[in-house]
Amino acid sequence: MAEEEGRLMKQMAAFLRHKGLRSMQSDGYALVDDLAKACHADPEDVLEAARTPGKQRFQTLNDGSRFWIRATHGHSLKSVDATKGGLYTEIKNALPLLVHAVAGDSLPIILANGISRNGKPHMLFADSDEEPVLSLGFQDSCNILVYINMAKALFAGIPFSRAPDGMVISPGITERRRRKTEKIGTIPADFILRVVNRYGANREEVWLPGRGKGQGKGKGQGPAGPGAPKQQALPLTGIPNIIAETLDGNADVVLQPMPAAAKDVQQIEAQLRQEQEHTQQRQLQQRQQMLQAQIHQIQQQQQQMQEQVRLAQLLELNQLRLQQSQLQQAQQQMMFQQQQQHHQVMQRNTPTNPPADPNQSRLAMLQEAAQEVHHLTRQLEEATAVLSTQGQGLSQSSMPAAMCGQQAFDSAQMPAMGMSRMGGTDASSRLLVEASGQA
Repeated sequence: MAEEEGRLMKQMAAFLRHKGLRSMQSDGYALVDDLAKACHADPEDVLEAARTPGKQRFQTLNDGSRFWIRATHGHSLKSVDATKGGLYTEIKNALPLLVHAVAGDSLPIILANGISRNGKPHMLFADSDEEPVLSLGFQDSCNILVYINMAKALFAGIPFSRAPDGMVISPGITERRRRKTEKIGTIPADFILRVVNRYGANREEVWLPGRGKGQGKGKGQGPAGPGAPKQQALPLTGIPNIIAETLDGNADVVLQPMPAAAKDVQQIEAQLRQEQEHTQQRQLQQRQQMLQAQIHQIQQQQQQMQEQVRLAQLLELNQLRLQQSQLQQAQQQMMFQQQQQHHQVMQRNTPTNPPADPNQSRLAMLQEAAQEVHHLTRQLEEATAVLSTQGQGLSQSSMPAAMCGQQAFDSAQMPAMGMSRMGGTDASSRLLVEASGQA
């Protein structure tokens, strides 16, 4: 089972770091289903291998519908941008400790030419020499620990970054230098502080940098001159004999006994302590800045939340006002409809006017005619009264015969006038009676 899991993890690393997948994005993430299909495995097995305890070679992501996976470091694909998606974080300040683990047979080459990435996109380092940290990035066969002067490397322009699994990575020298020994993609041996045995009882040191590398010939009088005897190398415990022999025959590397290098060790330790103190101070300052930034961010979030609450309240108040206005309009519309319905009911209950009767119009005409006759009758009576008054004046100034004649005339005329009056009155009465009868 362990062998199958190891084989699957190697296949996963090969596809996610070097081969690539169709669904791979610029931040290194690819679909778990595509990776499982390429590895001829189940997606559940891929996720289980990615979450293996003690290993942080992969990162998984769930977007709500699908699972994505990416390698935490070691990408050689040009399509993957290490600066996107928080894949790598640049380290600008030197760490208190930086160590690289190699196999024993690689040590002579490293001491001669420095640490090389050997065609890979970068080299891997740890910020601690404790086994739980070392086991994350280095195999058990890497039995030699090489300590690096990170401050010196940063000062020389060599970049370092932090991978998502906590390991430190570096591409080494990125541009051509003047010195031929400083090659692109390497960390020169000048930056090596010391070399120790990883599995030794006390992590005994197997190499320390000498005061020189035996390159200067001098005038033949100094200890480094051509006539000077060759220094004795320190016995290397825990390292194959071939390495010791190679080191003894390498004129570019000088191994010194520990007592002779005690002063150098003290200087290195003092330098490390100073760097650690400075690093701790910088870390404290960075933490304070981060805390202040977090506090500022929290305050901004609180202000945003308050503003959102205020806007929500205003929106709710406007909605309530709008609903109230709509209710008032609905009430007014209902009242108007009720009034219209009431008016319609009243119109239905009110009897309509009957059509005009022609008899009524004739009655009105007869009434008008009767009034006119009555008016004419009154005028006639007034004229008769005037004539009667004038006749009486004449009778007083005339002769008796005339008076007699007048009396005879009056007696003859009175019945006629009475008849005329009666006739006029009767005519108007007949008209009124006729009109009322017709009505």
